[in-house]
Amino acid sequence: MPSRWGEERTEAHADVVAALISFYRELEPDFLCLQEVPSPETCDKVAVELGMRGHYAQGGGRPAYGGALLWRAHDGVVDDLTHTRVRDERIFERICLVLRAKVNGEPLVIANMHLSSNRFAPDCCGGRTRLNELEALFRACSPPDIVAGDFNARPDSAEYVAMIERGYIDCGSLLSANRCQADERIDYIWVREDSAVRAEDVTGIPDRPFTLAGESSVDLSDHPVVGARLTW
Repeated sequence: MPSRWGEERTEAHADVVAALISFYRELEPDFLCLQEVPSPETCDKVAVELGMRGHYAQGGGRPAYGGALLWRAHDGVVDDLTHTRVRDERIFERICLVLRAKVNGEPLVIANMHLSSNRFAPDCCGGRTRLNELEALFRACSPPDIVAGDFNARPDSAEYVAMIERGYIDCGSLLSANRCQADERIDYIWVREDSAVRAEDVTGIPDRPFTLAGESSVDLSDHPVVGARLTW
């Protein structure tokens, strides 16, 4: 549900939502981790159209930056950690959602995160805040099997190193479906190395530009697309 730098959408672009729903339907996902979802109504529309259940969270320090977790045909409970204390009195700037589900009777934990950007940070440098947000996630719960989302941090960042040191594998560094240059990526699908989850290539991931058909100025996402098929 993209917004450009400097924008804070309060309503989703209807044609963009319809196009994304069509794209998601082709992928047939069991789980969806969405960032920059402007309203619970948008979450509900996507969930209903895809036959999934969903949980929406308004952004913490920046309410316009909402997010959602959706899941299909699995028992699931979502812990909304968005208002968990990150440091001092600060909460997550955007969202942090943790889904506890069962797949074939086995537990699976998925975290959907949208970490702080540089835009609102002192001196436009939000790295320390993002590291604090990651620490807050791991304080609040046992390490998730999957952590997905917009980290607002590139692969040469301290945030990336922090995930590697915690035993996570960056799917984007392994799979050919991730066509963007490494230094462009700020979105990730992380899998805990000692979990039973395995990453495979996925077909149907679009090359850039990822725009609305017939409207090259309207982005379906203004980030390079990262994709993986995760098996359990």
